[in-house]
Amino acid sequence: MSGKKFKILNSKINFLLQVTTDTGGKHYVTGVKVEYMTNAQESCLRDLNEGIENKQAEIMAFHSKIYDSEVQQLRDVAQERHALLMEKVIATKLSLVDKVTEMKSLLSYEVKKV
Repeated sequence: MSGKKFKILNSKINFLLQVTTDTGGKHYVTGVKVEYMTNAQESCLRDLNEGIENKQAEIMAFHSKIYDSEVQQLRDVAQERHALLMEKVIATKLSLVDKVTEMKSLLSYEVKKV
């Protein structure tokens, strides 16, 4: 039941209760009618509450998917950066090995001279 129907039903119940109170019961409203309208109002509230809970669950699922997507994108970027860093580390290591080898050969040449 929509919120508009709920408001109409709620106003009818309030009107009937007010009439009963104001007239001291002169205008007879049966307890069955009030009980029926109260039950209808409770049913409306239950339906609205279920609708709100379902909507909140949908919103949470939507935000969860967005969060998971963002986390996956960050993981992908981290993996790419790690791969680039490892390439640079390996290149630097090879460069250092070449320089150390060159220095060793120069030192051995100098030692042979002496």
